[in-house]
Amino acid sequence: MKRNSIILIIAAMLLLALGTSAFGSGVGNPARLADLRLLENIIGDEDWVLIDCRPRKAYDEGHIPLSITLGDTCARVLLGADLKPKATAELEKILGKAGITAESNVIFYADSPNIPSAIAGIWVLGYLGHERVQFFNLEGWIAGGLPLVKARTELDPADYKAVRK
Repeated sequence: MKRNSIILIIAAMLLLALGTSAFGSGVGNPARLADLRLLENIIGDEDWVLIDCRPRKAYDEGHIPLSITLGDTCARVLLGADLKPKATAELEKILGKAGITAESNVIFYADSPNIPSAIAGIWVLGYLGHERVQFFNLEGWIAGGLPLVKARTELDPADYKAVRK
């Protein structure tokens, strides 16, 4: 296993274990876990953005309807080589290009091998001061017998402004 993968797995475990006191925005709080019922109810709601944190190939093979991809795993897109969040201005451009605003409710999701990448996405948005962020495990969607689609979703570009600079 690569060193970066091990670090991301440890970061994911810390986020989930330590909760709000360690990261300020509550991104590790179990209340931030989205459930299947929520996803079924918000599909197509413009106030919500679903982000698939798996590699582009996995997204193209099938994803939750109306979810977007950032082009690769969320960790690769949002973190630098040092595993720290990219510069705030760069993150604002990436998120805005994807159609996300500071007012968006965001759900990062992934399958089990890519959960650390989704947790990295949650961590980065928390770092930017984005409070409405949740996590969902894709296996819950599949176990619920709900369909995956291949049609790509792209949102209109938006103006993302971080709360924290």
